[in-house]
Amino acid sequence: MEIERIDYGDAVRSLAEQERIDISDFESKRQASPEYKTEKEKSKRMTKLAQEFFVGQLESKEGVFALSYLKKERGLSDQLVKELGLGYAPGQSQVFFSYFQKHGFSLEDLATIGLAKQGQHEMYAFFRDRLIVPIRDQLGNTIAFGARALQPGQEPKYLNSPESIMYDKSKVLYGLDHLKKGVKDHQAIIVVEGYFDVIALQVAGLNIGVATCGTSLTDAHVATLQRYHDHLYFLFDNDSAGIQATLRGLAIAYGQGLYPKIISLADKGVKDIDELIRNNDQSQEQVKELIQQAKDGFVWASEYYLSMFDVTTPVDRKKIMQGLFDLVHAAKTMSTQNLFLEQIAQSLRMDYALVMSQYRQYIKTEKRLFRPNKGSQIAENPESQQARIDQKLFILGALLYDDFWMSLQIDPAWIDTIQQILHLTGTSLESYIDQLPVRQIRREKEIANLGDNTGDKNTPFAKQIIVPYIHSLQKSAFKYLNSEQKQQLLQLSGKLR
Repeated sequence: MEIERIDYGDAVRSLAEQERIDISDFESKRQASPEYKTEKEKSKRMTKLAQEFFVGQLESKEGVFALSYLKKERGLSDQLVKELGLGYAPGQSQVFFSYFQKHGFSLEDLATIGLAKQGQHEMYAFFRDRLIVPIRDQLGNTIAFGARALQPGQEPKYLNSPESIMYDKSKVLYGLDHLKKGVKDHQAIIVVEGYFDVIALQVAGLNIGVATCGTSLTDAHVATLQRYHDHLYFLFDNDSAGIQATLRGLAIAYGQGLYPKIISLADKGVKDIDELIRNNDQSQEQVKELIQQAKDGFVWASEYYLSMFDVTTPVDRKKIMQGLFDLVHAAKTMSTQNLFLEQIAQSLRMDYALVMSQYRQYIKTEKRLFRPNKGSQIAENPESQQARIDQKLFILGALLYDDFWMSLQIDPAWIDTIQQILHLTGTSLESYIDQLPVRQIRREKEIANLGDNTGDKNTPFAKQIIVPYIHSLQKSAFKYLNSEQKQQLLQLSGKLR
């Protein structure tokens, strides 16, 4: 249950489905009871009722237009409409409210999961006169809704449920409920921009599309996808926003050790995959061809920056390098970073040593373009949080003493190495500096009056303060480092032995 992040009830239902055990009688008795043990259970019941209501309204007199739109404009079959659970929200709030009141729920209850909202004079249904797309978890349970406008001038064009006890946009992906089977058949995942891009891929017979729900791709999204497959493709809209989304997505994926390929629509004369599929009878074959033609993410990024800027001018060359350095800096391993730097040197026809020198300067002086948002961080248990703190403290212990390493005649490149590892572990120097005995170190340094002998590892200062401190941190943190970090840091700390 913890691996899939589902509760006990969902785990039971999933197991029953796998073993083909009928629990419908139990479910009906459970739903008939007005008692709810938790707010989440109550929210699930309301969301399920809303889903049933919207599906029913699609067959109503008012909903016929929405159904016609799905079939004629989007090319969906009756079977696919049913499988996706698509529905319609009527224009009048009272129809929606009456349905829930008959089931014993108040308007205030609906407001807790974003189905109702307080207006200036009265409450109103959040979704009105819109096509409804249910957002489901990996087990197929509806947890929220997306909605599309159907009338000209109706704004916004797309509307999503606000976050609730069941729905966290930074973690949820549309299309996840179909992904397991699709990945098994096609061995790939395509990340697209919107619901109808995912649906278009399903129209083409490819259940391998997922989309974020009105937010940018996050660490949590990538971590979820990694559980299904590591062959990741980005296929965002063919516009400026789509390009920026691709660059941000690459940085996030690189940080988790995934290296997506990019499917480009630049020469297809369409804005998105939805438009391409709707305009093409041989859509599945064409999409498969696009997958075959997909480019490595870093190669795509290099070509993009080279097409946007003039490599022969110093100012534009710097912009190209800064954009690519953002991706290098996001990469999880030193070997990958070195590979990317070699590719930059080849693309710009520069000496590798010069590119490396520029990259070191970038690390020291430039602000990062892509910084993880607080909301995008994956929750950690207390043990792993402490592990990260121990690891950070160890690295910070080394970082504090640049002059110490330098005076031991250690190559300055080692300092850059430590700083890169610092980035890889998500460390903020400012956040943890207070946890180090800085005042004691400074006081001891003044008392010792070491002068030019600061780097002598046989001095009292080095013996009593620096060496024991770093070694103790190493002992507590070493098991949390990967093999490459261990090798780097062992060589560095070995200078102190």
